Amino acid sequence: MHGRYRAILAAFFLLVFWAISVQAQTSGTNSPYSRYGLGDLQVNEFGRNAAMGGIGLAIGDTSSPSYINFSNPASYSAIEFTAFEAGVKTNFITQENSATSVKKRNTNFSYFALAFPMKKINAGLSLGLRHYSSVGYQLADTVKYTDVGTFNYQYEGSGGLNQFFLGAAKTLFETDSAGMLSIGFNASYLFGALHNVRRVEPDTTNALSLRYTNTTNLGDINLDFGLQYQFQIKKKYFIGLGLVFSPANGIKGSYTSLAERYFQNDNGTEFIQDTAFYNKNVDGDVTIPMSWGGGISIRNGDKWLFGADYKTQDWADYQAFGVTDNLANSWKGAAGFEFTPNKNLISRKGYLKRVAYRIGGYYSSTYLQLRGTQLNDYGITFGLGLPLPRVQVGTRLTQSIINIAVELGQRGTTENNLIKESYANIRIGFTLNDKWFNQRKYD
Repeated sequence: MHGRYRAILAAFFLLVFWAISVQAQTSGTNSPYSRYGLGDLQVNEFGRNAAMGGIGLAIGDTSSPSYINFSNPASYSAIEFTAFEAGVKTNFITQENSATSVKKRNTNFSYFALAFPMKKINAGLSLGLRHYSSVGYQLADTVKYTDVGTFNYQYEGSGGLNQFFLGAAKTLFETDSAGMLSIGFNASYLFGALHNVRRVEPDTTNALSLRYTNTTNLGDINLDFGLQYQFQIKKKYFIGLGLVFSPANGIKGSYTSLAERYFQNDNGTEFIQDTAFYNKNVDGDVTIPMSWGGGISIRNGDKWLFGADYKTQDWADYQAFGVTDNLANSWKGAAGFEFTPNKNLISRKGYLKRVAYRIGGYYSSTYLQLRGTQLNDYGITFGLGLPLPRVQVGTRLTQSIINIAVELGQRGTTENNLIKESYANIRIGFTLNDKWFNQRKYD
């Protein structure tokens, strides 16, 4: 079976496997901060971008290998070869407050995507599936009230949202003197469930406890748009400018809330006493606020690339079924650099010169605003693009890559009785290039 058909078959089964498994998946995070909003928003997922601080708004080069740049859908029209990408992420996190600290680990399949060029109309298409947000936490607290007694509070959460996207881009013009201007969009279907449980247990015998369970199911279309302009200066450097915009959108869904009173025997077995209230499948929507961003890049042929991005989103406008969540407007700045000593070197002895070396960093003011403090998130990234053996396709060589990205960061603070998270994310992915939809010719 030809390699391209194996790749199509693998992509199909991967899509089916994901579609079956995402509903049973518990979480992609271990953070108490995922209690708020839609959970931990998943960013910097694609391997190349992740190693460069997550930048990508102005990256749209046409050199091989062809990477899928989900950050800006306008980049799809610059793809030279059919590209298939997939990746996994392992997260190591240390959470600490003024009294104690804990360590956790989590591994998740992050994304896969397929993109291919449509050269006859100067366009490109892409589709894929990725995590949009994750919820996963377990918290406990004990509070003593005067004349009432001591109560134990427990909080648990799981679930998250997934994003199936279909994107397209079109090059409006491309000339040596004026450069290249492209526009594009992603039409996404966001879907998934968020589960939250809160327990209140009095520290006395023969007293009833209260458990409040809330499950939110969401599923709807979301749109985002992109614009990229690439031009050349001094016959050597390529400048890229990028813009992205996503309008505010109401995602339809429903929630079910249940409050039960129960007691536990000495073995910890729960016995339901009665139901305080039960609201089943209440329809409504969740507002995803408007966002926009801009980026700039400079590339020296196949040698090196530098870029910087800025993005902001109006999370103060967030509502879930008509209720606000006290979130704050967020912003993020990032910069990254990629250097390949000699990508076109033929000699096997010079393999390290064909490796792409990447580094970057970011700083963001997140949408989390707790106890009068808006939490910051910042970190550094670095990684490698390890080339696989090249394949001759016509007069061009296709190049597939194993991408490794490491992210070291910190979010939050121990002030105001909050939690500081120090984390390390390790991402491993691959980019497979081939040339599809060719008409074969025989002598």
